Amino acid sequence: MAANVPHGFENGVYLDTAEWEAFVKAVKQVPTEFKRHELLKVIRPACKPTVMALKRIVSKHDHTGNLEDSVGTITGKNKGFPNVLVGYRRNSRYKGYHGVFLEHGTKPRYRRGKGRLFSKKNKYTGVMPAFNLVEKAAKESEAQATQALEKAVVKYTEKAIAKAFR
Repeated sequence: MAANVPHGFENGVYLDTAEWEAFVKAVKQVPTEFKRHELLKVIRPACKPTVMALKRIVSKHDHTGNLEDSVGTITGKNKGFPNVLVGYRRNSRYKGYHGVFLEHGTKPRYRRGKGRLFSKKNKYTGVMPAFNLVEKAAKESEAQATQALEKAVVKYTEKAIAKAFR
């Protein structure tokens, strides 16, 4: 790092022109697929505090354990922008498909059908309120997740620069 740090950069990262050019050169040498794969490896562990907070919050609303088991990280599908989402996994391994109802709530619902159970046509069955659990977990674990991401990015950057200048 540069010895003469300009005012305003005391707490942040400051690279002088030569260091910045070396960093840009190192990043350009890494293939695009490798960058996305590596960045996902950096981002996923930084999501762990949010996942743990969400599991703790969800356990209060989950009676079977299925929803808590389905909480985890989901890799975004955009190839140009690597991102990782925290939420309810809904593939065949997990039974937390009802997480969307807890998260966003429902509109007024009516039961329709024929037979003894459905004696009244369009019987009102209620509304489920939105709990916004993911948002609460994100706010609760924001500081920890940011700190973990900063550490992971610094480690990745040091590793990439060292590899480029071998």
